[in-house]
Amino acid sequence: MFVRLTEKSEPIDLTSDEFINQVKAGKITIRSLIKNEFIADGQWVTADNYNPFHKASPISYPVGPHFPELKLKVKRTERELKELKEQEDTLRKWYEKKIEEYLELTPTKTLFDTSSDVSVISRLTIMPSFDPEIVITLLFGSKFINVEVINGNTSIWYAESQKEIDLNKVRKSSYLREINSFKNPEHFISIAKKAVSCSTSTLDGVGYRHEVISKEVNIDYKYSNPDNQQHPEQIKIISLYYNIVKPDYAHWTGCAIFDT
Repeated sequence: MFVRLTEKSEPIDLTSDEFINQVKAGKITIRSLIKNEFIADGQWVTADNYNPFHKASPISYPVGPHFPELKLKVKRTERELKELKEQEDTLRKWYEKKIEEYLELTPTKTLFDTSSDVSVISRLTIMPSFDPEIVITLLFGSKFINVEVINGNTSIWYAESQKEIDLNKVRKSSYLREINSFKNPEHFISIAKKAVSCSTSTLDGVGYRHEVISKEVNIDYKYSNPDNQQHPEQIKIISLYYNIVKPDYAHWTGCAIFDT
């Protein structure tokens, strides 16, 4: 490492031990300049940008603007987190689009704008790692709720990841029925608002997308492997949909979404 004790002094080549000894002796100060290939691309910077200086100095100083052990770590972490979030957002949007396309779903906003005598529309999209996706849509009317369930025969996520997707094979089974014994839409919305986006560290499992739209609200929350203990509100929402479709669930095969 090259060191200039002052801005105008000649550079000297020091070993690590020599550098530390001169810092302890007070010869190398915060105004001294150092040149190291690992700091600031090998440019001359003040000694406060070098970690051994801070460890050896009898006086405590703030770290310099090129301090690699701090700045580079923070920059790298921020950049990696930003890139990871962008990748996850792009992948999520792609997957949601594929589900709408292959299962021929009408977006909830379009459905709400074109439906008469409907105050609230909600949709739970269930996305297991390897089983077919299931989409449950509720249309809250003044006296009843229309229930539509669409169940693909092929896992869109798995088929796409294996590059084996065949649009003609992604068929769907659906049914429509009315139910009268259900709490009012306002109560449902109050539950949905509490069930915000959540996730656990489970790699494979089940993901959920919960959408609720009315004149007053527009909810779009994501649940990634919600846990019974950590996410009771989210489990409550999932259970609510399950209780609605359970009587008709017997005809679904090869899907263990609600079996626990």
